[in-house]
Amino acid sequence: VNVRLGGNSADQSCFEYTLPASSQCSENLTFADVDGVRLFVDSARREYALNVTFVFGTNLKAKNAARYGVPEVAALRRSGMLADGSVVGLEVGNEPDSYIQHPQLGMNFFPSYHKEFVDYLLSYAEAGLPRGGVQAGAFASAIRKDWDNTINVRSLLQGNGSEFIGRLSMHNYPTSTCKPHWIERWGFVTRASMAALLSRAATRGAAEQFEPLVRVAKDHHRDFVLGEAGSCSCGGLRNVSDVFTAALWSLDYLSEMSKIG
Repeated sequence: VNVRLGGNSADQSCFEYTLPASSQCSENLTFADVDGVRLFVDSARREYALNVTFVFGTNLKAKNAARYGVPEVAALRRSGMLADGSVVGLEVGNEPDSYIQHPQLGMNFFPSYHKEFVDYLLSYAEAGLPRGGVQAGAFASAIRKDWDNTINVRSLLQGNGSEFIGRLSMHNYPTSTCKPHWIERWGFVTRASMAALLSRAATRGAAEQFEPLVRVAKDHHRDFVLGEAGSCSCGGLRNVSDVFTAALWSLDYLSEMSKIG
């Protein structure tokens, strides 16, 4: 069982409130939280013979947040969970390809993000991050072609600091109920409906978006994972996401994703 801790809250969190009050830090992780995860992992193995692993998110959105993730990495190293594989990866931010909505971060295009990401890798390495210890990407989709393309993914996996990347993660929701914005208006995301969810575009079409990116990951001997996936983004749609329709979709969706690796 692999559990992802973070997601949207990763870019709102700090460790032991090391972030200044003026930053985007509304959540606090503590040493007690790390100890609790360690206890959970050990108890699952001892009591139920169940191997539970975790992915931990770290803050990318706050200005100069790399230095604030360092004590979190150090705490995970001291817990032994980086060394024994209980933590299979650290994520740096959540869906940074959506940061174009936040240009004040200076990461609204891939080159500026990549530079910042490498700074994080090297800072985390100094704190004890092992090689292969980062689950890179956590990108929102494969539809932003100036960002989510094979050239950029290749630069991530073979550039400076790439030895610390163990896996590549992306997210996928083939339909959406999010408030309309330019992505939906231009037809990149389908508005959720029962017909949309049962269409081939929501299964085979979704897989085809990722197939070239999966090949790049495999060429660089990295696993490709869907860090988030579901029938419909922004909480789903009543009478579509919460009924048997979604079960039928999920079987076809998983089958198509398994075909591309």
